[in-house]
Amino acid sequence: MVEKDKLKVNVPKCYFTEPFGPNGENELLIMEDLSRCAAIKPIYEGLSAESVKSVLDNLAEVHAYSLLHDQWLSDPDMKMTYLTFQKQLGGGGTEQFSNTVVSMMNVLKKEHPAVFDPLIDLFLDSCSQKFNFGESYTLHEKLGLPPVLTHGDLWMNNIMWRKTEDGKSTTDELVAIVDWQVCSVEPDVRREHLDDFLQHYHSYLKWKLGREPQFTVGQMANAYKHLFRDGVIMNLPNLGAFLQAELGMMGIENVEQQKQDVIHRAKCLVEDMHALEDEFYSH
Repeated sequence: MVEKDKLKVNVPKCYFTEPFGPNGENELLIMEDLSRCAAIKPIYEGLSAESVKSVLDNLAEVHAYSLLHDQWLSDPDMKMTYLTFQKQLGGGGTEQFSNTVVSMMNVLKKEHPAVFDPLIDLFLDSCSQKFNFGESYTLHEKLGLPPVLTHGDLWMNNIMWRKTEDGKSTTDELVAIVDWQVCSVEPDVRREHLDDFLQHYHSYLKWKLGREPQFTVGQMANAYKHLFRDGVIMNLPNLGAFLQAELGMMGIENVEQQKQDVIHRAKCLVEDMHALEDEFYSH
């Protein structure tokens, strides 16, 4: 799609694909090796506001294509959801994921009680009242938003950035989005720049469409707030897992400070979710 329709999306060249087999055979994807010029950013570093905008430009490019070409709407593979995919893999769906969330939240509470007790209990109580990701897939209809193609797994380890000259770190120049979920930024960046991010995306989408999008920035903000809790539920277990020493995701220097940065990020997500509780999640 990228090559055929000349989409201006930062992705590696793809040389070969093999889908999942009917009997559970593994899939295969062979792509261009970009390791000489690009690398991922560590989860504790977070993205700058300009880096987020680079990612949003790529999303708007794909969304514009999906709004101008509706053939994908009749393709069940292109309309695949997370829960459908998990069921195809033999996963336990919502119940299994719910158990995973509860387990990881209890770990956070046990290991960092000064930060997450009683915050985690409030979080789990909120989730137990309405834990249904299926509603997320139809929320756009309720809010008057059109369906678009999405990435599905847009997180730090799937985004590659131009290396610095010494190769020891990365710049904010986006080289490739590899495996189109946790695009992590510090709480102050997320809170301060949210309106700017939404406006930037909307303006870029307008430019790519050649007309006004069929939804406003206000509708996008409303959808963001409605889906915020689902995003926290999806991502908080990941942040909790990343703190575990055996994964080695906190680096080898300044480990404790970098752990505290990720813990603070997780805490602020829960706090912001509770701030939206009465307005959006009480029904």
